[in-house]
Amino acid sequence: MKKTITKLATLIVAVFAFSQATQAQGFFNRVPFRGAIGVDNWAQGWADFTPGDNVYPGDPGYTGAVVNRVRVTADITSNTTWTANNFYELEGGIHITNNATLTIEPGTVIRGIRDTTRARVPFILVARGAKLVANGTANNPIIFTSGFEPGSRNRGDWAGLLIMGNAAINANPNGTSTHPASTRRFEALPDDPLADYGGGVNFNDNDSSGSLRYVRVEYAGFNYLPNRELNSITFGGVGRRTIVDYVMCSFGRDDSFEWFGGTVNGKHLIAFAGTDDDFDCDEGYRGNVQFALAVRHPRIWETDQA
Repeated sequence: MKKTITKLATLIVAVFAFSQATQAQGFFNRVPFRGAIGVDNWAQGWADFTPGDNVYPGDPGYTGAVVNRVRVTADITSNTTWTANNFYELEGGIHITNNATLTIEPGTVIRGIRDTTRARVPFILVARGAKLVANGTANNPIIFTSGFEPGSRNRGDWAGLLIMGNAAINANPNGTSTHPASTRRFEALPDDPLADYGGGVNFNDNDSSGSLRYVRVEYAGFNYLPNRELNSITFGGVGRRTIVDYVMCSFGRDDSFEWFGGTVNGKHLIAFAGTDDDFDCDEGYRGNVQFALAVRHPRIWETDQA
């Protein structure tokens, strides 16, 4: 019996490894170089390593195309499009819920308006079943950034993007009455029911939470509770049909990218000058990542001193 069980376990592991390898074959690009960037610099045009002095819509001295200011104060519960004719200011936590899709046009700027009270720290949370479709271009990236003026921006000015999905995670194996097996509530938002992630026993590893292409996330992250921080981008149980490609997180207060379980893939990722981990994986993350560049600042570390 012991030999039979051992053989069965070996077979299961082998089948799982074969499945993972088959999925990876269609993801990875074969390249003639080692590292994240070769002769062709895929960061050119859309990435920005000096965003602190950028003059964005809403800043004094902005001379670009005239755009309208739109304050966002309520959750998004139906399909909505944010256009590059406007710039958007987030007041407090904004949830995309009720299976709605928020579509953001290339070149759109979204800014977090920081409040001194914990309840008003801005973020965008994509709840399970909802989608964020933010597809910029190399010439017109979508920018999520600080609401402060040039020269006054700092990491932690707003709380970043949280994407919650229905893919499998390996946490909470026994489950509770409020959170069945393999579902959790994101640790930094214990009172937010829309911060649940993981599909439980009915998980869907092919789940889609939308797409992020040519996106910059600047000055995000927030310490809501001790050792329970919001990152620049948090992926909770996000499925592999979600697209994450050409995404940069800069000057984040905690991790730049963190995956809690799930199967979402990532390509062309830049983590720049964060205070904690550049790329962090927890709770059984099983996605693939290729072309990931981490650039540290010599005077920035987890204690947030610079």
